[in-house]
Amino acid sequence: MKRIGIFGGTFDPIHLGHLIIVESASEILNLDEVLFVPTGIPPHKKIDGLTDRETRFRMVSEAVLSNSKFKASDIEIYKETECYTIETLRALQTENNPDNKYFLLMGMDSGKDFFNWREPYEILKLAKVVAMRRHGYDSENISTNNLSVIDTPVIDISASDIRKRVRENKSIKYKVTNEVEKIIYELNLYKDR
Repeated sequence: MKRIGIFGGTFDPIHLGHLIIVESASEILNLDEVLFVPTGIPPHKKIDGLTDRETRFRMVSEAVLSNSKFKASDIEIYKETECYTIETLRALQTENNPDNKYFLLMGMDSGKDFFNWREPYEILKLAKVVAMRRHGYDSENISTNNLSVIDTPVIDISASDIRKRVRENKSIKYKVTNEVEKIIYELNLYKDR
């Protein structure tokens, strides 16, 4: 049996804030591995202007490569329909050892809205839902009856700020990994949005 964390998002781009808080959560929860799951078609965000899925998956793959516990998962990235967490959890349980224990990692902002997700009580049957601290949110903003809140570092880095900095020709060094920075500039990402 493995203890597996699942951390999903659009990752446009994945940044050091993601990696730092998930590393902290991995230690706190004694996880064996963490799957970073970039979504193909998010149900809660507009996809207009979203970087193509192959590039986002490439950035995630490169960003997690140096950590043996971290893995990039393509379980959602190539789906042609909207991606829902409940479907991903069911697929993981079918594909892997049924004795694995799953921990769904999310920021406080997602924790606050968790019970508006598709089938939240079914998600709670398949995984322990863990909210990690995020700038501008605190545990009073979420229902802690069914969600665990862990004390991870608050890292004030956001993907929207990184995209803005690229657009404004400002440095993104120390906000993303060197590999992700290279991909962003190599493909000329975020210049027009």
